[in-house]
Amino acid sequence: MENPPTEYLSEEARPRLLFHTQGWGELGFNTCTHAPGVEPLPMRIRDRSYDKGLGTHAPSEILVDLSGQYLAFEAEIGVQPGDEAVLQAIVATFADLLDQPRARRV
Repeated sequence: MENPPTEYLSEEARPRLLFHTQGWGELGFNTCTHAPGVEPLPMRIRDRSYDKGLGTHAPSEILVDLSGQYLAFEAEIGVQPGDEAVLQAIVATFADLLDQPRARRV
């Protein structure tokens, strides 16, 4: 079986973003979150750079309509270098609209 194509919320699947809110700045598409009018930084988690993804700032909520059309949903969560102290306070909730939300402290 051929692998299905990968879609990114920051690109071709962007129309599936139904709602988002965040505590500060603008949602970054393939960049970090940033202040309005400020050039955003590239996304990094520890020593790894990311070319694709959403950059948001806590507290935040992002609602995505998957409509049962995907085999999987994958995400990595972290903080920009220099913000490691807040990493222990991050709680990520991934909720399938058919299931109860589940929270995991990272």
